[in-house]
Amino acid sequence: MVFNLNRLFVGLFLLIFISIIYFFKFDYYLYSIITIFVFYEIFLNKFIDNKNFFIITFIFILVLLLFFKLSYLIYILLPISIVLILLSIFLHTHKSLYFSYFLILFILIFFSVLFNNRDNFYFIIFISFINDTVAYFFGNLIKGPLIAKNISPKKTWSGSTSAFLVTTSILFYFGYNIFIASFISILLYLGDLYFSYIKRSIKIKDFSKILSAHGGILDRIDSMSFFTIFFIVISIL
Repeated sequence: MVFNLNRLFVGLFLLIFISIIYFFKFDYYLYSIITIFVFYEIFLNKFIDNKNFFIITFIFILVLLLFFKLSYLIYILLPISIVLILLSIFLHTHKSLYFSYFLILFILIFFSVLFNNRDNFYFIIFISFINDTVAYFFGNLIKGPLIAKNISPKKTWSGSTSAFLVTTSILFYFGYNIFIASFISILLYLGDLYFSYIKRSIKIKDFSKILSAHGGILDRIDSMSFFTIFFIVISIL
């Protein structure tokens, strides 16, 4: 059993930091930090050229401003984001371009969650944090066979199964029926796997080293991505 102490300390720091942000209601500061580093990692990894970087920055600012007056924009962003995910998976060219545009739509969708209910915003972060932590802990404790060695070389069946069971139980406790809770737990894993797939496609290990052993911001929000989209969908329904 080998645990990365640096990863554990950074994880504890993030938990304390976000708890302080929540307590003092510095929600938009946290959102701004996440957004800035998402843009930074898009730029750092050269996912897109300068022209497209300017375009996505313009789109982000424009849509963010429109959110305050046009709440129905979320109905447009959701299907577009799903299309971009599919394009980045199934097309062999321009994966990083489609992925970059998806990231921008995702943080806009994430903003809509915060804008409408701050508790839901932190709930998504909390569930994602628990899911990742449990997967890491039991994956290192039990080890065993890998799930998708070519895409995510560290994800084991033991870690992912443990995360699924714990996360499903927590969601069930918070009032989700067992089927929805199970589906969300699967989405957390698939979001993580999707980001890992993109990393392998563009041949990088981590999106950055901003969070030391945790990698970059994108390495931390990966499991939130599909969950956030689904959360908006069930909120609308």
